[in-house]
Amino acid sequence: MKVRELGEFPLIELVADLVGRGEKDAPASSAGGRLLIGIGDDASLWHCRNTFELATTDTLVAGVHFTVPEATWHELGWKALAINLSDIAAMGGLPRYCLVTLGLTAETAVEEVLQFYRGLLELAEPWGVVVAGGDFVASPVLTITVAVVGEAPTALDGSPQVLRRSAAQVGEAIAVTGHLGSSAGGCRLLSQKLSFDRETATWLRRAHLQPEPRLAEGRALVEAGIRAAIDVSDGLVDDLAKLCRASGVGARINLEAIPVHPKLQAAFPQDWREMALSGGEDYELLFAAPRETVADVARRVRVPITVIGQVMPGQGVTVVDERDEALSIGKGGWDHFRAQR
Repeated sequence: MKVRELGEFPLIELVADLVGRGEKDAPASSAGGRLLIGIGDDASLWHCRNTFELATTDTLVAGVHFTVPEATWHELGWKALAINLSDIAAMGGLPRYCLVTLGLTAETAVEEVLQFYRGLLELAEPWGVVVAGGDFVASPVLTITVAVVGEAPTALDGSPQVLRRSAAQVGEAIAVTGHLGSSAGGCRLLSQKLSFDRETATWLRRAHLQPEPRLAEGRALVEAGIRAAIDVSDGLVDDLAKLCRASGVGARINLEAIPVHPKLQAAFPQDWREMALSGGEDYELLFAAPRETVADVARRVRVPITVIGQVMPGQGVTVVDERDEALSIGKGGWDHFRAQR
């Protein structure tokens, strides 16, 4: 069987099962024995001396995730770090260090590499993230790999306090930060060379290439006692389904409640709903919590938080319209080996 036939996420499950066998047999004194969360969440978590460390990594490949010159090198630097910071945010942690590996063609201009780092540092500096190292290698196409190490908050008893995909409870509200679908609109803007007014084009482009990782919001969720979350990287329905599988629950969401920016609605009047449901790369936080807790957090953060549904018994994600009728929703989401942008 080829990976394109299996798909990205079943492949992850096979590898996780294989790796997990070794972790179960690892002595408590070994690195494996100190691993608390491995493959299957937004970031890994392990115990290190008096702290709990989080780690995540992502790769961008030219022709798969972006094309140049549609995306500038400055924008690529920002996005490469942002998608990793979003994973830390989805665990409720604080980022500390990053490692950057670039696979460069021989014709890459030095100034382009410097622009990449300027974009990355523009996002890193406000969060105190330090570029601690990395690597340059020759490659037939531009590839970008960033890894981020951070810290998890701890409770008074010394235990880690993190957000997880496996902590949703039946009856809890499902909520999301910000707006959904704008990154998909930006992707279409660039790939199809569409023309909009400057304000709309700027909004869509920035949503796709310079997303804002919700680090402060992730910490606010942890401080409020919330424990179930994931970031929206592969699409709302797809990522909610991951959270449901990990938690052993189902979900019901209201299509009309999903927050979509007016600029996306105006730019894509026929397609904005599909973009919001399955577009992906919004890097907003999707979480489950009691409704009153959601309301409390919404009063304390700078971005809007919207309740879009409820955790239900059973399995899978159901999307209903304004008449409370279930809609037929395709798989949606992004799969590296099967999906096409």
